[in-house]
Amino acid sequence: SRLAAPGCALLQKCTLPTLSVCQVDGCTQLGPGQTCTAACKAPYSGPTVTGRCPVNNTNASMPAMWSPAPPYCKCPDLTEVPEGYAREGSDWRCETNYTGTAVARCVVNEKNCLIPGTLVLSGCLLVVPCAPPDPSLLLDRSQCLSVPDGLDCNASCVETDCVSAGIVRLRCPPLNTDPLKRPDRISGLCDVLCEVCSLEEFADMDQGPSVSGTVMFGPVHRQGAMDVKGITGYRIFFADECWEEVPGGNSRFVPQRDDAFECCLADAYKVELEAVPMPDRDSYRGSLYLVVALVGVEGIGEFPFGARVLLNDVFRNASAGGVGGARAPTSSGHRSFGMSASSVARLLPVLLAAVAALPRLCAPGGRR
Repeated sequence: SRLAAPGCALLQKCTLPTLSVCQVDGCTQLGPGQTCTAACKAPYSGPTVTGRCPVNNTNASMPAMWSPAPPYCKCPDLTEVPEGYAREGSDWRCETNYTGTAVARCVVNEKNCLIPGTLVLSGCLLVVPCAPPDPSLLLDRSQCLSVPDGLDCNASCVETDCVSAGIVRLRCPPLNTDPLKRPDRISGLCDVLCEVCSLEEFADMDQGPSVSGTVMFGPVHRQGAMDVKGITGYRIFFADECWEEVPGGNSRFVPQRDDAFECCLADAYKVELEAVPMPDRDSYRGSLYLVVALVGVEGIGEFPFGARVLLNDVFRNASAGGVGGARAPTSSGHRSFGMSASSVARLLPVLLAAVAALPRLCAPGGRR
């Protein structure tokens, strides 16, 4: 270091950019009033430049001044350009059917300068069609299997007793790069017309951290009609109050019986749960439910909603009340709570019609 007399400032070196010793030769330091020359080592390429530090420089953070530009050495050219990239003058760009911003980076092994650096390209992603639609939309699975990015596709609701007829419009986002992305639903909806006709309250008979008891429910019906085709069985599983299945794999498939039912037999199906592990509390939101969902024939799969009863891990548990406990949301996803007298008067005819569509309950033993 240099001593500075009172009223005098200490002269300082200029700062230099971080230079790779494998790429650049020269300009390892630059004092006040000095110049240096930096050149690229083979096999790297770039201009030879001159650095200068001002005379009487007293600023320790003063960067060196370069002419014609700061040192920059490029990697050797690629012998094989990766798919998705194209040259544009001295720069790179994304090829047709790719999106993003091409970035070229020279990767150098600073521990062994004998190994030439490699030019690495990144930032360009292939634009791809969307994956098939979400099975929970209940669409014809032969339609809209590969919707191109930025385009729409119309798919029909699957043809079955338990799904309303209709058309659903789907759209794949522009410049989609995710092959697993499903198309977004833009309009239309396939309404579920069926559910089990009855789901009894569930009594948990296990006093430990497990669930034991009998799940008892009636057969499927379609707006009161018991002769329903296209259902292979029922699946019982745990779900939270948002109808999301709780992970853990504690589900049970119950095949459809061959019996023909003329009315709703509440105990048509009895499924015994024995010491089924209770899902971890952190794995679900709100309350925990037992759900009975319909399973359709091949090409339809499981229906997105079902009937459910509240489940508490206590010795005796009462459901949320009513047939099937809390019901699935409507097709619009809304539920209605509380009505004025005038609203009830307007909806009374609709409610009476809905009641008329309920399945006729069987008298004890009333099964055919």
